[in-house]
Amino acid sequence: MKIPNGHTKILGLIGSTIEDSHSYALHNTVLNSLELNAVYLPLQSPQSSWKSIFELDNFLGANVTMPYKESLLCSMDVLTARAKKIGAINTIHKDDGQLIGDNTDSIGFLSALKDQHISWKDRPIYILGAGGAAKAICHALSSLDVQSVFVWNRNTKRIQTLHGLLPQIYPWDKTTPLADKAIVIQCTPLGQQGEDPLEQHDLRPDQIVLDLIYKSTPLIKRMQHLGGIAIDGRGMLIHQAAHSFSTWFDCPPPLETMTNAFANLHSTESPI
Repeated sequence: MKIPNGHTKILGLIGSTIEDSHSYALHNTVLNSLELNAVYLPLQSPQSSWKSIFELDNFLGANVTMPYKESLLCSMDVLTARAKKIGAINTIHKDDGQLIGDNTDSIGFLSALKDQHISWKDRPIYILGAGGAAKAICHALSSLDVQSVFVWNRNTKRIQTLHGLLPQIYPWDKTTPLADKAIVIQCTPLGQQGEDPLEQHDLRPDQIVLDLIYKSTPLIKRMQHLGGIAIDGRGMLIHQAAHSFSTWFDCPPPLETMTNAFANLHSTESPI
């Protein structure tokens, strides 16, 4: 690892609870392997401090996670077409003094599912959440020719922010049973502390669960126990991170190195 010096570029993660994120291991592993003079740090700070962080001479970029994917839009000088369409960012790149906001979440989601061979045709799709992650998922689904989704959110008014990303967005009351062959996409923090956002529902093996949390959540474990398809968020995490990295350093996404870093990280962890 290079010792930080006056030329070390600063990268990091912006969010509210980022202490245990795997992003540090993924990005710093690649930085070390490529011998780049940069470091990826936790940038947890009050919103009033963001401007000061962005103005640091050596600040190169950052990833953005909940709950700031939407609130940081107004701090950008430029938004990519993808970020404008989604209405949320997860990647910041400082180029020639300008802050460029992008969103690699939708790319990460699609790339992670590429080898799963999931058929979306004639399957009702349910989304939990209506924040920045849910917006990126709706954007990704539009490229799969998905026409409609059912959405649950604690604040039902938030669901309106998804309109325009897909032809039809329907509010979903979680007291309503899931349909046969449903695909459930879990886009909220629920599950990080052992919650099951669908505990009132009996899941079935013909249904599919996609949880953006990259730990083994109760929802994932329930579907696995039934023998159904359950996919956690580790693939999306790695792919979105690799595409963010390629934005900062104008290089191919370092997928293999990040995949190995994630595997090595989990091999040293105690079972949850």
